[in-house]
Amino acid sequence: MVKKQIMIEIQGGGATRKTAPDSDLTISHSEDKDNLSPKPLKKTSLESFYENRYVILSLTQNLSILIKNIWHFCGQKCRKAAFTMAEVLITLGIIGIVAAMTLPSLIARHRSKVLEAQFKKRYSELSQAILNIKRQHEIPLYGNLTGRYLQDYIAAQFRGAKIGGYLYPLEANSQKDRIGFALPVYKTYNKAADFAAGMLDDGSVIVSQEFFIFINTDQNDTTAIQLIVDINGLQAPNIAGYDLFLFRLDKNDSLRAPDWNGDVLCSKTSTVKSNGSSCSYYAMTDKNYFKNLNW
Repeated sequence: MVKKQIMIEIQGGGATRKTAPDSDLTISHSEDKDNLSPKPLKKTSLESFYENRYVILSLTQNLSILIKNIWHFCGQKCRKAAFTMAEVLITLGIIGIVAAMTLPSLIARHRSKVLEAQFKKRYSELSQAILNIKRQHEIPLYGNLTGRYLQDYIAAQFRGAKIGGYLYPLEANSQKDRIGFALPVYKTYNKAADFAAGMLDDGSVIVSQEFFIFINTDQNDTTAIQLIVDINGLQAPNIAGYDLFLFRLDKNDSLRAPDWNGDVLCSKTSTVKSNGSSCSYYAMTDKNYFKNLNW
């Protein structure tokens, strides 16, 4: 504790006398005399607001009057200009023309990409099914099974798949009785004729309404097994080389895309009913194959 003595001045009779207080008088703090004087209290934000509220109100009113005067002065010039009916119709017409020119190509590109993805998926699924058959039954498919027996093995690899048997000699009503719906009528690659139904008539597996597998074994030849795959089932376009593709089993029981006469069997001008049966080769080797499809 710091002790300070305070000298007290006593004025009177023309003379000034200083006297010291008793020794017991002490101040128990370290602040000097100036700090002992009371400090003014700070105003709260609420008090400041009430003091200035009239100023704020006055500024707001003046700003409102200024805006009204400006609006009155410029009148119609300050209003946003609107389009006439003719201008709106012309604009809509231009938009319609541009859409008509660009939408078909955008839609075609999208459809091509979807088919390409489905093609790769179905090829992978069927290849895996063939491998599983060999592992589970330890028998070669090539040279050992014909279509009527192979369809049973393939159907067992897909949950919920139905064995269709010989569906394409049947009429639509008979197909409905057997599998619950009628199958599409496929077109050749250039859409000039119906695709050869005789290539689809040696057995079938209906995996779902989005995935069909047809088997062709050329008069029960066990070394010429062909698997024709509809990669999207009932969905359009149901055209060979678009969503219907042919593969064959090689000696190692691997799926292969046949490199047959592309000038005839994947042609824009050929009239043969098997046109499209070798398009799977180009779908697997040409990265722009689906992009260049003629929609």
